[in-house]
Amino acid sequence: DEGCPCEEGEVRGCEAQEFLSPPCRGGEQACVGGVWSACEGAIGPTPDVCDGIDNDCDGVRDEACCVPADETCNGIDDDCDDAIDEAACACEVSTPHCGSATDVGAVAWQNVFGEIGRQWPPVAVRGPAGDLFVAGSFETPMDFGAGEVTPSSVDGYLARYSASGG
Repeated sequence: DEGCPCEEGEVRGCEAQEFLSPPCRGGEQACVGGVWSACEGAIGPTPDVCDGIDNDCDGVRDEACCVPADETCNGIDDDCDDAIDEAACACEVSTPHCGSATDVGAVAWQNVFGEIGRQWPPVAVRGPAGDLFVAGSFETPMDFGAGEVTPSSVDGYLARYSASGG
């Protein structure tokens, strides 16, 4: 169809491969001057890189990367069951609580944002005022403190918490 004429302003999907899972997706082509433009917006498969994302878009995350090991609380799918830290961290988290301000290096507070296993390792940075900024991605509902957020597929987040955990 690339060489076939089209009507100005017409738009069609391109490079859509129904068997692919997110993050892959088809793009769009527009008819400009009677010919189809290049396909734009398509995201095709790439080799898995052991990052918790289904890079090769076959519906399984990092299947070629994982060598099963005991699950530890480290933000990685150690036991290769497509769930991150599902058992190892289950007893280590609770509702926010405060620790001692004089205990350098101790946990001051912690929180579970959503279902264990469908969140990817967050990045945490402390701001100059002591606030904590957390960024990551998720594909199951999460509650950052203002009500549950349901992602459309795999969504990203940036959350800010005061030094006291609120």
